Amino acid sequence: ISRSLLSGRPAVVVVSEKANVREGPGTGYDTLWVVDKEYSFKVLEAQGNWLKVSDGVKVSGWIHTSVIWGFIDQPVVEKSPVY
Repeated sequence: ISRSLLSGRPAVVVVSEKANVREGPGTGYDTLWVVDKEYSFKVLEAQGNWLKVSDGVKVSGWIHTSVIWGFIDQPVVEKSPVY
């Protein structure tokens, strides 16, 4: 694939059957959405084992790294006005 077609933003995919997308980076935060296996996200930010993610449409929140596959290192992510 041509590099010009890539966004440069890290991405992850849910590998568990269901995954909670939370209001903040921890289980003490409310669940905003429950997503199914193979749901994909762009990574916006990281705090420990939690990633702030967005699907670019309606789902945005925090997800634990134990339920995803893909970019799990601490990202250096540029801020985007789109999110």
